[in-house]
Amino acid sequence: MPSDVGWPAGGTPAGEWQTCIKCHDEIWPSEQVYPKKFGVLCAVCEVERVQAVERLAALIAQHDWDEQIFGGYLCLTCTPADCDDPDETVEWPCPPLREAGLTNEQATQIVRAHHEQVQARARAAREAQAVSRG
Repeated sequence: MPSDVGWPAGGTPAGEWQTCIKCHDEIWPSEQVYPKKFGVLCAVCEVERVQAVERLAALIAQHDWDEQIFGGYLCLTCTPADCDDPDETVEWPCPPLREAGLTNEQATQIVRAHHEQVQARARAAREAQAVSRG
């Protein structure tokens, strides 16, 4: 729990009742709360949130993407393997990822992080090659 909240670990401030920002249930003063930016989550809603994040991560791992020559990305899982028609390609993030909650901003962050990893590996390989020659 963030130290700037000033709440006792696992409880609500000064034994006050709180309301979950997702399900709007009242949270007993002795119950565990999960502080978020605009309020608190109850334990049930926090478990649901974590499970949704885990499901999304598993879906992202299943739906690999590839960069198209003229920009954009296609889903290698949802696009047919024998696809010759550009109209048959499925853009990434694909419908299953969008239904799971992946936004365009998050997809862009994933692509950027991948590009940074590729560049870092290439730099490391060049440096290792320069050291072995030198």
